[in-house]
Amino acid sequence: MMKITIADAIAAPPDTTLWANALLYLDLPLGGEIPTRIIRSWFERAWQSIAREFQEALALRPLPGYDLLEITEAGAIQQSRLPAGDRWVTIALFGGEWRDHEVVFSRTMTDENWAEFLTAVSDHDDGSQLVAEYLLPRDPACPEVEVGPGGQPEFAAKVHMSDTLYPMVYGNVDEDGRCDTTTVFLRVSAHPRFLFGTPERQQALCEFLRAVAHEANPAYGEINIGPTPTSLTVFSKALKEADFESSLAFDRAGSRQVLRGYSWVTVMPQELGDSLGGLAGLEQTQAFHEVVPLRNGGYWLKATERFSDYDDTAIRRVFEAVRPVLPAGRPSLLTRWADSHTREPNPDVPNLLVLDDARA
Repeated sequence: MMKITIADAIAAPPDTTLWANALLYLDLPLGGEIPTRIIRSWFERAWQSIAREFQEALALRPLPGYDLLEITEAGAIQQSRLPAGDRWVTIALFGGEWRDHEVVFSRTMTDENWAEFLTAVSDHDDGSQLVAEYLLPRDPACPEVEVGPGGQPEFAAKVHMSDTLYPMVYGNVDEDGRCDTTTVFLRVSAHPRFLFGTPERQQALCEFLRAVAHEANPAYGEINIGPTPTSLTVFSKALKEADFESSLAFDRAGSRQVLRGYSWVTVMPQELGDSLGGLAGLEQTQAFHEVVPLRNGGYWLKATERFSDYDDTAIRRVFEAVRPVLPAGRPSLLTRWADSHTREPNPDVPNLLVLDDARA
C-alpha cells in the first residue's frame, strides 16, 4: 500500500472522506463555571478568520431568515435541508444530554440569527453543545468554495458535564469511575483543502487557534488530519484502536498529568510544558519551528512552518521531544473504520504518529 503524504491529503478531491480538525480542550472542576466567553470567542474568531468565502457569498446573495426548528425536531439535523440548489449556512444550538439532545434552534445564517446565536452562547451553562455548520454548495452567482465531504465545515463546541468517564471526559477518575472534571471540546472541522490549501489558509487557521488558546488556560489542543470530524486527538484514536486497556488508562488520567497527543501544531498545558523545562527546555529540543508561551498558561508548539513539511523526520523529532509526558501504549495506523475488526489501515489518511510505545 502506497503511503499517502500530508501534501497528498491537502490536494485530495473535495469528495474524499478526509477531515482536517483544529481542537482545543478546556478543563474545569466538575460543576465549575462554563467558560462561555472563550466559547463565544471560538465561534466569532472562526467565522471572522477562516470562513471568508462564506461571508463573501452571503454578502452577494443573503439568505432568507429560515427557521429550521420544526424540520430538525421531526428528525436528524442532517435532514433539515433548504431547497435543492440553494446555498445555505446553518447555525444550531443543542440542549440536553449528548445521547438525547434536543435542538433549541437551527437557522440559516443571517446577521440577526448570528447575533442571537452568540447571545445564546454567552448564556450557555447547561452542558449541551453548540454547532455552527456551514454548508455552501457551488452556485454560479457565488465564489467557488471547496467544502469537502458532505459539504459542511463544522465549527463546534461540546461541553461534557457528566461526572462519569463515558463517553469522553478526561480527568482524575476514582475506583467507581467518577470523574472530577468537566471537559469542553472546541472543534473546527473541514476538508483539508479548505483549511490547509494555501499558506495563507494555514496561517489563518494557526492564528485563529493560537488567539483562542491565548485567552484560555488550555488542557490540550492540536491541528490534525483524520478520517472523521472528531474531538478525539489522532493519538487517542490510534491508541484506542490498537490497545483498549492502555487507552482506558489514558482516558482516566488528567489532561495535565499526561499529554493527549501531538501533531503538526500541539497546544501543551502549562504543567506538562514546565515539566519538560519550560520555554528554554522546549526550544532546546530543536523539534519545533515555533515555541510560544500562551498568555494565560500553556505552550504553543508548531513543528514546521508548513503542514506539508511535517514529514517522518519532523514527526519523530516531536515525538522524542514530548515522549516523557506521553502515556504508555503503542498506537496503530488509523483503520478504515473506527470499529474495524480487520484492522485494515485507512489508505486515504496520512500517518501523523510514531508507532512506538513512548514508555518502552
